[in-house]
Amino acid sequence: MRPVLIPGLAVALAIAASACAGKGNDSARPPPSWQSQISDPDRQLLAKLWGAWTRALAQADKAGMRANLAQFGNMVVPDTAVPAAFPGPGNYRCRTITIGIREGGVPTPGVPAMTTGQSVPCTITERKGLLWFEQQAGPQRIGGKMYADGDRMVFLGSMALAGEIGMLPYGTDGQRDQVGVLKAYGDRRWRIELPWPKWQSNLALIEILPA
Repeated sequence: MRPVLIPGLAVALAIAASACAGKGNDSARPPPSWQSQISDPDRQLLAKLWGAWTRALAQADKAGMRANLAQFGNMVVPDTAVPAAFPGPGNYRCRTITIGIREGGVPTPGVPAMTTGQSVPCTITERKGLLWFEQQAGPQRIGGKMYADGDRMVFLGSMALAGEIGMLPYGTDGQRDQVGVLKAYGDRRWRIELPWPKWQSNLALIEILPA
């Protein structure tokens, strides 16, 4: 005896099948581009990356920090990026260098024109087709998504303060958002360049080395 399919049930089953197929297609879709995710203010910051470099280095030089800069070699030279593979998922060591005194930033008496953070663990993982970078320690942790863009990766992330668990997604709080680019400056050596990062300096560089 052949089963009888109720007309209304047939329609419901067809809708359910269509929804399941749609979900499958969504999972296969490529991730969104950084151009569709970045805010207008951050788009302007990214376009002025070279200006952040030149102003920051000029201020550090004026403050007598040329020798301090020299110890980092190519890591703090703006035009030394080299074509190389992007870092893959894994464990790394990172340190943050801030350069320049940002006009209009949060006043911090005694902060020099250049500061160097301690080396801390950081990780790169894969999330929904994109690489996710995150510092695992430090008073101000940076984390976010990295989008391949030619010979660089565009970084869209945010900042977490000491004691905070987790990381706000980019776009949640404009005062925490961070934008920059990742480039290779040597063999298995990368840096994230953050122009006018929140909340101080004209330029922040996050050095990324294998653990």
